[in-house]
Amino acid sequence: KIKMIKSINRVLKIIIIKSPKNFALMCVLLGIEFLVITLSVFSLIPLADYILDSELNKPSKFSNYILNFYDFLNIKISFMSLGAIFILGQLLRGMITSLINYSILKIKYEFTKKINSDALNSILDSKWNFFARSNYGRMINTFTKEIDSVGTIIGYIARSFASFVQL
Repeated sequence: KIKMIKSINRVLKIIIIKSPKNFALMCVLLGIEFLVITLSVFSLIPLADYILDSELNKPSKFSNYILNFYDFLNIKISFMSLGAIFILGQLLRGMITSLINYSILKIKYEFTKKINSDALNSILDSKWNFFARSNYGRMINTFTKEIDSVGTIIGYIARSFASFVQL
């Protein structure tokens, strides 16, 4: 397990070095997603209070904050208005999750592009003798399957990092 954790740490460092902008974007989006999820969960409290007591005679402390905010905005408190906040929060969360997935894929494909470019440059810089001794099938396999596998692993690690932060 320790060996695997060290390997994941090494790969995360490579991701950060090779794609710092996308990694930073992913981290910012994860922070925003955390706030949206928190607000979405807290938006259920006044909704539950309203369902239990539609007159809101004894709302919770948190519900009082929301109710005061509604009064400030001059919004009538109803099941629909309280539910709308929850639904808007879920829609916002879905959009942010899509942006997080986009940044993960961008990291994956930038990494794959970099590996492909480095491998191709290494091959093109090789001597003629290298090509005479090489197995073309193995070379093509390396270019297609193996490099794609590395990119997929990078994507999984970035997604695991995002899931860990979301947890």
